[in-house]
This record gives sequence, structure tokens and C-alpha cells, in this order.
Amino acid sequence: MNNLTHGYFRLSTFDFRLICTLSNFSLFPFRGLGDRYINYKDMKIKELLLILFCGFVFVSHAQNMTYAFDGEPAMVITHLDVSKFTVVDTANLQVTYKLSYLGDTLQRTTRISDVMVLQVGRNYSKFYSQLIYLNDSVCTKLSKQTTDVPLNDPGLQAYQIFRTKNNLRVTNRMPYSDNVYTYNETIPKLKWKITADTQTVAGYKCQHASVEFRGRRYTAWFAPDIPVNLGPWKLGGLPGLILKVSDSNDHYLFECIGIQKTNALIKDFKWKDRTITIEDWKKLEEKIYNRAGDYLKSNNVKMKVLRNDVWVNVEGELNVPYNPIER
Repeated sequence: MNNLTHGYFRLSTFDFRLICTLSNFSLFPFRGLGDRYINYKDMKIKELLLILFCGFVFVSHAQNMTYAFDGEPAMVITHLDVSKFTVVDTANLQVTYKLSYLGDTLQRTTRISDVMVLQVGRNYSKFYSQLIYLNDSVCTKLSKQTTDVPLNDPGLQAYQIFRTKNNLRVTNRMPYSDNVYTYNETIPKLKWKITADTQTVAGYKCQHASVEFRGRRYTAWFAPDIPVNLGPWKLGGLPGLILKVSDSNDHYLFECIGIQKTNALIKDFKWKDRTITIEDWKKLEEKIYNRAGDYLKSNNVKMKVLRNDVWVNVEGELNVPYNPIER
């Protein structure tokens, strides 16, 4: 690694836990995931860098970004500053979901996990990846002291969804870039079919419902005892909070792992974004994955993989599976 100028570092989940135990950022322990996030105290930069070297992806920082991997390369999200924001509402309820999804339909035994949060306020709700937010928070603090900051794990959900009474506003972050694209749409009217079947999820008695939406058929379990007509992602419109939902192909599964009352702020971060239509976003996302090499080249990104003790450029051969939740 002597020929690289260290810039970004990607942390494995284990490495991220180590940082959490040694820094001063307070994280919420989620039921169902074990003591994944704990409180931690201040640490010196040298100690942090020692842990960062346990990671698996190293990046050189220059006008042309070079990402060096000691494993298979992947599309990942770099951090954005979360220190500047507008408060759009105050949440009274926070619902945490574990997302498990199939990134590659040809590798059905390999699933990707994320932790998603639904904040429910009086006028707004917000749905986002907790893991990306935590990484952004750590990196925002670190970037004031060093350029060595951790990358996110591959496959985390790089979108935020703000919901009002009639509208959805979706912000999407681009891999290896600080570009953000936003689109707006009217809240979809879902034609749910409710049955009498029941199941217990997160300690709540839930009722069964199904719907076809954006190219997938979903089975949902909602809790009539929680009078909130919301759920994960863009799903909602049932007489109770959706605590569990999956599609018929078992590609995507959201399951509630924690519910708590709160007075947390619902933040809209002040990122420079570009507004496009949902149709243009779908075309752009598909192009990024199906023509990953061209996308990396357009962003001056190079990738190197260590093969037989030799660094080899691989951005031209990068093949990224594409299985979007919305078809």
C-alpha cells in the first residue's frame, strides 16, 4: 500500500462496532440485532486509524479517485455532511426495521442486510438507512480532523423518503459521488386485500394483507393496535402500522425489530441535490448498474484489486447485479 495516498477506508460491520466502542457517538441498541451499537468515549486519531487499517477497502485521495480492494470490488456510498439541516417535524414514534434483500438473483443464498428507520411525526414521516446515517455522522465528525474516513458497506439503501399527507419526496445518493437526485410523486393509492389471517410480529398481533405494487406482489402484516397507516419504504394505507412485509419472490423482506416513543427531530439535510422525474431516476439507476464501468469513468473513479501481489485496474470489468425494489 506504500504507493497509495490513504483517503477513504471501508469498514466491515465488526470494524464499525470497534469504533463505536471507542468514540463519543451515542448509538441506539436495536432489539433483535444484539449489542450492535453502544455508547463509546473519545479516542485519539492514531487509535482510530489503527482500527481503520483493519478494514478491507482502501482508497487513494486525489483529483482522480482510486479505490483499492483486497477483495471483490463493489459499488458503495461515500459519506455526506449531516451537520447542516432543516427540522421539518418532530417524531413521536420511531420504528426500526431489519431489511434483508437479494442483491443478485443468481446468488439466492447471499442476502444483504440493512437497518431502516421510520420516523413518524405529525405532518412528516421519514424513512432512511440507519447504518448510512451513523456512518455519515461519524465521518462528519472525523472529517474535521482527518481525510481518513470509513466507507459504507456495499448494498446499503442510499435513499431517504419524506412523506406528507399527499406527497412523497425521495432523495437518492450516487455511488462514489456526492451527487444527490430528488424526485417527487403523489402518494400511491394501494389496493390492499385484507384477510382474517393473523401473525405475531414484534410482540403485536398483526393482520394479513396483500397488494401488487410497482412490479412486485407484497404480503404484509399490520398491527391494528398501532393506528398509524404507514410502513417501510413507500408502503402504507392500511388500518394499522405495517410491521412485516415481503414480496412473493422473497427478494425483499422488511421486519420490525423495535418500536419506541420519541421526540427526535426529523431532519432534512442541506445537500445540493438535483430534481428529476421518477422515470428519469429509474433510467439513470439502471444505467449506473448495467454500465458500471462507464459510470466510474465519468466520475474519474478507478478501481484496483490485489491479484498475485500485483495491483490490477478492474473498473472496466466491474459487473454489478441489479435487482431494484421498484420495477
